Amino acid sequence: MKKRWRVYTLLCIELGVVKVKDQALAKRMIDWGYSTGCFGTSMVSQVVLTWIIFFYSPPDPEAAFAPAMYAGAALAAGRVVGALADPLVAVWSDNRRGGAWGRRLPFMAGGGLPTVLAFTLLWRPPVAGSALINAIYLGLILSLFFFFYTVYTGPYLAILPELADTPERRLSLVEKQALFYIGGVAGAAVISGLLIDTYGFGVMSLVIGAMALLSFYVPVFQLRHVKWQPGDERRSFGSALQCIWQNRIFRLYVTAQVLFWFGLNMMVIAVPYVVTVLMFRDEGMVAMLMGLALCSALVGIGPITRAAKKRGTKAVYSFIMSWLGVNLLLIAFIGLGPVPAWLMGTIIVALAGIPMAGMFTLPNSLMAELAREGAATTGQRQEAAYFGVQGFMTKVSLVLSSTAASAILTAGGYQSGKDLGVRLLGLVAALCVGLGVVAFRKFPLGAPAPSSQPPAPPVPPPAPPVPPPSSPTPPSLTRCG
Repeated sequence: MKKRWRVYTLLCIELGVVKVKDQALAKRMIDWGYSTGCFGTSMVSQVVLTWIIFFYSPPDPEAAFAPAMYAGAALAAGRVVGALADPLVAVWSDNRRGGAWGRRLPFMAGGGLPTVLAFTLLWRPPVAGSALINAIYLGLILSLFFFFYTVYTGPYLAILPELADTPERRLSLVEKQALFYIGGVAGAAVISGLLIDTYGFGVMSLVIGAMALLSFYVPVFQLRHVKWQPGDERRSFGSALQCIWQNRIFRLYVTAQVLFWFGLNMMVIAVPYVVTVLMFRDEGMVAMLMGLALCSALVGIGPITRAAKKRGTKAVYSFIMSWLGVNLLLIAFIGLGPVPAWLMGTIIVALAGIPMAGMFTLPNSLMAELAREGAATTGQRQEAAYFGVQGFMTKVSLVLSSTAASAILTAGGYQSGKDLGVRLLGLVAALCVGLGVVAFRKFPLGAPAPSSQPPAPPVPPPAPPVPPPSSPTPPSLTRCG
């Protein structure tokens, strides 16, 4: 009975129903509650990207709801809507004055339920058989899904720089986010497959949707007791984006991120071809290798965040991205040396999980630091706009990398005996990541956090300086627009 009461009490604390007087415990509960949102966001997006085209265009033509080309076009349309929504929702959120719930929580509260509703509707086409109306329906619902998904995730990510006021807390938060993110990806891979095999897509959507809904609203309830600062004055959409793009540090960062994600997405696309064409194994090994990569990512999260606290986020991120570049380069040489192809491919994919852990963890910390630095420099608090522009650029990069990968595979070949296209994917991806590492070297933030040392003995204060002439705007601020 006591154990059951303890579990109930912890659940009430996690949902924010009960306030905690211990400040240290309250901060830990807020951090864990906030990070829970990553579980639902990663789970529903991964299920959609993994299963939606297969559901509408399965191998059996009699069971299809729409031709594969139409289903792919509907998915592309939905991704475009999501990409365009990123900066729009970001500026909308930044411009909100805020209240008891701040600038972000109202968007999260309003975006979570419609996201889940759209997710469940995706698996319920209006008519049986392959028909154009199903493809139009899919495009419409996917557009709604990705729009409301952005309404939730954009403000959710923008909370990070507001919540984490020190480098240590930023890294602690993104470590927890990465754990939940990988848990959501693993849940999408394992739970969705089991539910589909046993009960079908309809039941799967209800179960996954319910799990995501709980994950979405734990942060909303947990963070509603936080005292948020009010927003700054409203800015036009163009003025807000111009202010962000004028930040040279942000341009360096987003250039590196676009190149990194370009290369990583190429690797993800290449894995099935690496397994079947270069390693001469069947498709069943693809899931095993991806699971192995996720396991190594899960193991790598802790060491990466500890190293970032000690060595600095920039140094660790540069190292693991260089690691990823070497991994991608080695794809081109699978089966060409004395090492058996199956063994070399397994090692390459497994070791790629460590850089994946870094990409799940460190970019959010760097972006949070960049947003705080931008606010200190310009006097404008635009946390969501930074994440929104990054999201837009990253999604454009994913679309371009998918298109480039298809072109490379078509031109070079992706069959046994004609595998140049698969090998070129590794080379091109490695080149993009290498260019990203070069661009990231000029990034000035992400230094090691100052170590805690005993306070120095007091010294006599110097004579007060002569105050400078008063100015309406401090010299350290460079206002945009």
